[in-house]
Amino acid sequence: MLELLKAERDGLLTYVGYTSGDRYEIVVIEESVDVHRDEVGTTVDRLRLVKQLADDGADIRLVAVTADSYVLDVAGRRRTMPVGGVGDWLGGYGAASRAVGQKHVGEDQLGQIRPVMVAPTLSDQFRLVILGQMHAGEQRMPASELAERVGTTKKTVIKALSLGRDSLDMGLAAGMMRVFGLRWSATSDALEVYRGEGDQVAEDLPELPGIRWLRQIVEASDRGLVRYVGEPGVNKARWADRFDLAVGEHTYTVPGVGLSAWLEGLAAFQPRRSARRRR
Repeated sequence: MLELLKAERDGLLTYVGYTSGDRYEIVVIEESVDVHRDEVGTTVDRLRLVKQLADDGADIRLVAVTADSYVLDVAGRRRTMPVGGVGDWLGGYGAASRAVGQKHVGEDQLGQIRPVMVAPTLSDQFRLVILGQMHAGEQRMPASELAERVGTTKKTVIKALSLGRDSLDMGLAAGMMRVFGLRWSATSDALEVYRGEGDQVAEDLPELPGIRWLRQIVEASDRGLVRYVGEPGVNKARWADRFDLAVGEHTYTVPGVGLSAWLEGLAAFQPRRSARRRR
């Protein structure tokens, strides 16, 4: 409650009072919102960050708040986003606003990572499919069990699934695919995966979260929005749950679970005056 009273003094909200079940009623932008005690700090932080960004000259304004979403006016454009992603979005927007006219610091570490994300070899396409099945699919499986199922050693499986390595043994790849009920056809550089015995192409295959996040970082880097200054090895970085990103003269450690919203906020920022492209 003290935090809400302080936020009221700072002009962020109007505190109405305690309701029930550890919930408090507040009013933000003429909207009444019930906030659970555990969410008070996060709610105040979001409101304070919007105000700070606006006070610092960013073209951003809070339009409406509900229990489920925030509506922002960003450079004249309305953006509605779920409550859970607002903090990360604002973090990225703030990072961009602080970096106007600055060059990204640090050394780019995407040398080993970018080829796997942008144009994976046929062997790496196999590896990505199998890794996704092992660690993100419905039938998750450790390397030791997969090795037993295909009649080889755990060490062999781990080595075979190391991204960026030499060509993968296609017989071993086919065996690992079959464990997950998949089969494949391939040209010299493209892989097509099928489910079961029919001709049904397997779509929306599960993917390692780390791979998905690294791909988003590569795309943002290629647009000049960030510089990746984290772990350079693709086989270590694929397990990461947070990433070191330079934006201008500052480096941020961004959790993978909030990365998409953070990068969206970063891309949404448009300086009031033109600034040189940051690379």
